[in-house]
Amino acid sequence: MNIAGVIVDALPGHEQGVRRQLLSVPGVEVHGAADGRRLIVTVEGEDAGSLADALAGFHNMPGVVSATMVYHHFEEDEEVISDETEQA
Repeated sequence: MNIAGVIVDALPGHEQGVRRQLLSVPGVEVHGAADGRRLIVTVEGEDAGSLADALAGFHNMPGVVSATMVYHHFEEDEEVISDETEQA
């Protein structure tokens, strides 16, 4: 599981439209806004590639000025960890 924290900067007047677009992306949550137009977002994905795809998609959304990843965390699935422990 990969989790990323992202700041999405929306054009003035486009915040609600950008928020709706973000929430339509699987694994995305919008937690709030700073300065009214900088949306605080988390993205969950199976791998780093899915996070990179989501971030690229944010940049292509109408009304988005920028999307900056400010945090990334990776955890192995518990099932994978259990399987590796049992094999050892």
